[in-house]
Amino acid sequence: MFRSCSTWRIFLIFDSLENFWVIFTVIDDLFLLCIMLSLYFHIPFCVQQCKYCSFSVLSCATETMIHDYLNRLHQEIDTYGKIFGWQEIKSLYFGGGTPNLIWEKEIISLIEHCEQMFNFENFWELSIECNPYPTEEVLHFVNVLQKHYKKRSRVRFSFWLQS
Repeated sequence: MFRSCSTWRIFLIFDSLENFWVIFTVIDDLFLLCIMLSLYFHIPFCVQQCKYCSFSVLSCATETMIHDYLNRLHQEIDTYGKIFGWQEIKSLYFGGGTPNLIWEKEIISLIEHCEQMFNFENFWELSIECNPYPTEEVLHFVNVLQKHYKKRSRVRFSFWLQS
């Protein structure tokens, strides 16, 4: 049985600095038939918003706000895992914002939660966007995740530089 291929995206909508919602959308590609999904997690936290950036980011997040956001992501994984858990996941992508601003253990927790709720039998790639600064913290972040996922077929870190 073929089902339409879907990409999931998580967006953060700000009403004010105190109120925000996570919107987890499923976008169907009507032209491509497949049975695997790719999950995109938008991590909207940055040290500062770049002048050229048009993404939804928060540069003054508190630790409480980050924990609240991550808890909502876990709730969304539960919700959609119950609906689409049988679907194979081909890739996970953490973009932003700056995903490496949240803790390695939180990234690992999100991935492990996805592994519990979805089919990872034919998983292809884990991708994480990173800001290369501060260098020592980023190297630690990369090393922890590389060690933890050394048996994965592909773990990709995308570093971006700014002028």
